[in-house]
Amino acid sequence: METFNMKLKAIYKYTAERSEEMNIEPNQNLKLLYRENSWLKVENNLGESGFVPLNYVEFQKTKVKAKFRFIARDISELTISPNEILLVINQEGEEWLRVENQNNEKGMVPVRYVEEIPSWDYYRETAVGEFAGRDWYYGSLSREQAIACLGEGDVGDFLIRDRGQDGYSISILSSSRKVIHLKIYRGPLGRVTIGDERQETFESIHNLISNFAVDYIHEDRKTKEKTFLVKAFGAKN
Repeated sequence: METFNMKLKAIYKYTAERSEEMNIEPNQNLKLLYRENSWLKVENNLGESGFVPLNYVEFQKTKVKAKFRFIARDISELTISPNEILLVINQEGEEWLRVENQNNEKGMVPVRYVEEIPSWDYYRETAVGEFAGRDWYYGSLSREQAIACLGEGDVGDFLIRDRGQDGYSISILSSSRKVIHLKIYRGPLGRVTIGDERQETFESIHNLISNFAVDYIHEDRKTKEKTFLVKAFGAKN
């Protein structure tokens, strides 16, 4: 049977009073094994486990990706589709998770139908290639993951990700909180463009980013809403 363990962080120091309890320190990372009323059985990074009070820890946001389609059988469950990104709200025993989708719909899904995905920082920190280490480069992050990622950000947040073997794409959160995806093309002389009707070319992706911080990178044809690059996703203002 597949299992899933929610991540927790200790809020307060707790000193064990019984043999089945364990000591925890503020900001200590833990994982949930199971819950018994107002007590949680947790495990620390050393593999030590024990009970701690529920109100001494906080649940960490955990993202999962649906592996298979699941059709809800009643109002307590949630229908999900393959590759859909979900946020885990709570763990109900070992076999069920309560999750929330990008439409803010909540419900239960089986643990075996989803898989945990790394934090967004993981993609940036493990990216390789010519832009490795740049705060805006997220390597193999998928289009669907970029939508979920930027949905947690601020208007104007952007990131650049791989587009298979065909170059790069830039994803930006517009003022209407819609994620816009644009392909970045590189010409034979190394100059880059996003290939819109303006056909502007730039010496490098760095120059492209600098330009579209002061000039709009996208204009909605219907609303005339203009989108600018404000900051890399996750970067501080």
